[in-house]
Amino acid sequence: MARFFRPQSRDDFEIALICALPIERNAVEALLDEEYEVDGFSYGKAVGDPNAYATGRLGHQDVVLAYMPGIGAISAAAVAATLRSSFKSIKVGIVVGICGGVPTTTSGVEILLGDVIISTSVVQIDFGRQYPNKFVRKREVEDILGRADPEIRAVIGRAEGHLVRRRLKDKTSRFSTQICAEDGFSRSAYPGPANDILYPADYRHKHQMKSSCICDAYKDQDDDVCESALQSACEDLGCDSTLSLSAKRRRIQMAMGSAPDGSALTATAIHEAQKPFIHFGRMACGNQVMKSGQHRDWVAAEERVVGFEMESAGTWDYVPTIVIKSVCDYADSHKNKQWQEYAAATAAACTKAFLEEWRSEDRPILVRPERPPCPLSLIPFRRDRDFVERDVLNDIWQRACEPAARIGLVGLGGVGKTQLAIEYAYRRQEADPQTWVFWVHASSAARFEESYKKIAERVRLAGWNEPKADILGMVSGWLSDASNGRWAMVVDNADSRDVLFEPWNGGATTQTAFPAPSAPSSSTAHSLSDYLPSSTNGSIVITSRSREVVEGLIEYTEDILDVEPMTTEEAITLLTKKLKRQERGFPRDDLVRLVQQLDRMPLAITQAAAYINQRAPRVTVSKYLEGLQRSDTDRAKLLQQDIRDPRRDGQASNSIITTWHVSFHHIRQTRSSAARLLALMSLFDREAIPDHLLQARYLEQDSERESENEYDEDENGFEDDIMTLRSYSLVNIGMSDHLFDMHRLVQFSTKKWLELHGELACWQGRYISILDTAFPTGDYVNWTTCQGLFPHVEAVVSYTIAGDNYLRRRAATLYRGAWYAWANGRYEAAGQMARASLEGRERLVGRDDIQTLESVHMLAVVLQDQGKYEQAEQLNRRALAGREKELGENHPATLTSVSNLAVVLQNQGKYEQAEQLNRRALAGSEKELGENHPATLTSDYMEALRLYDRAVNGYVQVLGPSHPTTLACQRHRQLLLEDMT
Repeated sequence: MARFFRPQSRDDFEIALICALPIERNAVEALLDEEYEVDGFSYGKAVGDPNAYATGRLGHQDVVLAYMPGIGAISAAAVAATLRSSFKSIKVGIVVGICGGVPTTTSGVEILLGDVIISTSVVQIDFGRQYPNKFVRKREVEDILGRADPEIRAVIGRAEGHLVRRRLKDKTSRFSTQICAEDGFSRSAYPGPANDILYPADYRHKHQMKSSCICDAYKDQDDDVCESALQSACEDLGCDSTLSLSAKRRRIQMAMGSAPDGSALTATAIHEAQKPFIHFGRMACGNQVMKSGQHRDWVAAEERVVGFEMESAGTWDYVPTIVIKSVCDYADSHKNKQWQEYAAATAAACTKAFLEEWRSEDRPILVRPERPPCPLSLIPFRRDRDFVERDVLNDIWQRACEPAARIGLVGLGGVGKTQLAIEYAYRRQEADPQTWVFWVHASSAARFEESYKKIAERVRLAGWNEPKADILGMVSGWLSDASNGRWAMVVDNADSRDVLFEPWNGGATTQTAFPAPSAPSSSTAHSLSDYLPSSTNGSIVITSRSREVVEGLIEYTEDILDVEPMTTEEAITLLTKKLKRQERGFPRDDLVRLVQQLDRMPLAITQAAAYINQRAPRVTVSKYLEGLQRSDTDRAKLLQQDIRDPRRDGQASNSIITTWHVSFHHIRQTRSSAARLLALMSLFDREAIPDHLLQARYLEQDSERESENEYDEDENGFEDDIMTLRSYSLVNIGMSDHLFDMHRLVQFSTKKWLELHGELACWQGRYISILDTAFPTGDYVNWTTCQGLFPHVEAVVSYTIAGDNYLRRRAATLYRGAWYAWANGRYEAAGQMARASLEGRERLVGRDDIQTLESVHMLAVVLQDQGKYEQAEQLNRRALAGREKELGENHPATLTSVSNLAVVLQNQGKYEQAEQLNRRALAGSEKELGENHPATLTSDYMEALRLYDRAVNGYVQVLGPSHPTTLACQRHRQLLLEDMT
C-alpha cells in the first residue's frame, strides 16, 4: 500500500481548488484524506499575497484550497492572480461548488438537481455591448476566453469515456455519502426526487395570492415583483406545484421507483437512479446570478451551455481552469435552498473522484522518500490580529535570545500571559524559520505528556507510538541533542506544584495478572520538571499564576517577569481594536471608565467588547457601564461566595468575574440553552472538551420547557449555542475543531454560580452519567479513547453528590479510570480513584458485593506496584476470600486474585506460599479456561524456567509478540533467571 508524505514546501503543490461559498469549501474540507497545516504548522505564503489557504491530500493529490473573499469573477480573479506567487508549481485550478443548470441539454439529456457538470470550456456571457434593443456578446478572438489547456482537454476527454464516467458516478455517490456521515453535514443528504421541482420557464416566482404588493399587478415577464417575493421560498408564496414538469421527467420517475413502462423498479435500480449523473459541457459564466427561466433557455440555445456560474471567467487567464460544479437550482426565479448543501457535497465528491482518475493515469503514484523533518511550529492557537504591543514582550525577546534561556511569566489569570507567549512564539518562528517552536500544556500531567507525544510525532522519533515508549525521556533527549537544531518552547499554565514537582512514576515495578500494564520504560520516578532540558540550543518560556512554581523552574530571579494589567493606554487600544465593528468612535471618557472598571485586564476587555459588538448600535460603552452598576445586588451575592482564583492575591479585584456575570446573565435571559451548555462544560477539565460529549447532553426534557420557543432542537442548535459562548470568549476552539477549551476562571466562576443557585449537584450528576457511558475499561484496545478522556475523569474525584444512581455511576467511572491510570503507571491518580470507588461501593452495595471486590482488587494492584506490599497483601486476601465465597474457587476472577496474591508474597520473599498459589492458579486456569488462555499463562510464570518458556510461546501465539502481556512475561522470565544465578 502506497504511503504518502506531507510536501516539503509550497512548490510541491500542483492542484488548486477554488471555492466561493462556505458550504462549498466545507464539503471539500470534509473529504480531505489528510490536513497538512495542523497543530501550528504552516507553509506560509508569499509576501503580498492576500489570499487565505488550506492544504491537504485529496485522494492521491496534494491540493491547495484557496478561499475566495466573495462570489463572482472579480473575487475569483483576485485569488487566481496571486495564487502562483505563493504556490509557483500550480498547473490547474479547479473551481468547485454549486451552480444553476439547464433542465435539458440541446442534445436532449436530462439534468437533475444534484447532478455534476464538468466544464469542457467556459463562455463569459456578460462581456459585450448593450444596445438600446439588445445585448451583443463579444466574440472576437482576443476577447473570448479561448480553449482549455491541452493537458486539461486530454484529461477531460478521457473522463468523458464510458468507463471513467461510470467510475466517476459511483465514486461521487460514495464520497458524497461519506460527507453526510461527518458531524455537522446531515443537511448534505439527498433531499429526494419529490423535492426536485421544475416549473415552466415562464412561470414567475411571486406572490400567487392577493398580497397588497406590486405582485398583484403582475401581467407579463417584464413586470416587477416585490422584494419580499424575491427573498421567499416557493411554498411561502403559494407557487403551484401542480404545474411542475417533474412528473414528465424520466429520471425523476425512476428515482421515485417507477420504470418508463410504469412497472415498479427494484431497490437496487432505484438507488442507481438516485445517484448524481456526471455531465460534460460548456459552462456559462457571468457576474449576475441567472434567475430567469426564459433567459436561461435563450442563452442555453444560443451558446450551447449546460450550466451557469460566476467564478471561472475570473480564473481563466491566470491559471488553467476546470469547473466542477453541481446543480442546486434550474437557474430560474424560483427560490429553493434545500438542494445547496447536497449539491456542494456532490461537487466536492466528484472533484475527489476526478482527481483520483487523473492521478491514476496521467501521473502514477510516487511514494516520496522519507526525509528528515524540517523545523516547524506547533502553536495550537491562532495569532491574535488585535494584539497590542506591551513592554514585557521586549523583555521576553531579549532574554530568550540567550543560550539555554528560561523565562517565567507570572501574573493573574486573564492578564494576558498566554497571549504574550503566543505572539512571542509566532515572532520567533518568523525571525528564524530554522527554529523549531513547541507548545506544552502543563495544566496537568496528562496534558504535559500528550504535548510531548505530539512533539515526538512531529520530529519523527523512532518508536514514539509504541505503547510502552518513554515519550518524556525520548523528547527530552532529542531536545538536549544540539545536532537537532535550534528550538524554542512555551510551557503554558504551569500553575500546579504537584503537577510539576511531584514524582511522576512512569515505570512499572512489578507485573501483575490483571490486567497487563504498560508504561514508559524508565524505572526511576522523575518529576515532569526533570524533562525540561537546559540546552544551549533551546529556550523555554513558562507561563504561570504561581511565582512559587516558576521559582522552582528558573535559576535566576531576574528572568521571572511579572505580567501586570495593561496600562490605561494599552487597554484603550485593545478595547478599540476589539470594538472593530463600530464605525463611529466612542467618547474617550467612556473608554477610560470602562477599562478602569475592568482593571485593565485583557480577558475582561475582550469579553466586554464581544458583548458590545453583538448588540451594537443599541448597546454602547456607556450602556455597558450602566449594566455593570445595575447588577450590583446579583454581583454582591456572587462575590460573597469567594469566587476568586485561590492563587490570586486576596486584595486583587474580581473584575473578570464581574464581566463574566454580565455576559452570562444576558445569555441566560436570551438563550437559556447556551447557559445550560456552559454549565455542563464547567464540569469538564478545562482543556480539550470533546464536542461529542456535549451535543444534546445539556438540553432540558421537553416536559420541562416553558415554551417551544425556548430552544430550537434542530441540528444547528448546538452550533448556535457554541457560537454564542464563543462570541463572549467564554469558550474557545481547542487543538482541533472538535475540542473546546475554557478559561480557568470562567469555569471556576460558573461552578460557583451553579452552587449559589443550588444547581451544582444536578449538573455534577449529569456530567458523571455522561462519563460513565463514554469512558471505557482500561484494556489496551481502549487506550486511545481513555487518553483523551482521562483528564475529564480525574475531575470526577472531587465531585460528591447525593443519589444512589449517580453514586453508583461515579464509583464505576472511577474504577475504570483507576484501571487505565494503573495500566499507564500513574499510580497516585490510580490509587486516589480506586479508593474513592471502593468507598462508594462499600456504602452502596456492601463490603462483599462483586463490584466492591473489583475495587478492592484494583486498589490492591495499585499498592502492589507502588511497593506497598503489606497493604496490598491484606487487600488481595480480602478480594480472594470474597470472590471464593461469591464466585467459587475456580472462577477466572478468583484465580486472578490467587495470582496477584502470589506476586505480592513473592515480592516479600514468601516463596513457598507464592509457589503454592501459583500452582493453584495454574491448575484452575487450565481446567476452567484451557492451557493457552492468557490467565492460565500468567498464573504459570512463577514456577520454573520451562513453564516460563511455555508461557512466552503461548502469549506470542495468542496475543502476538508486541502485546504488553507478552513483553511482561518475558521480563519476569529474565528476573527468574537472575534469581537462579
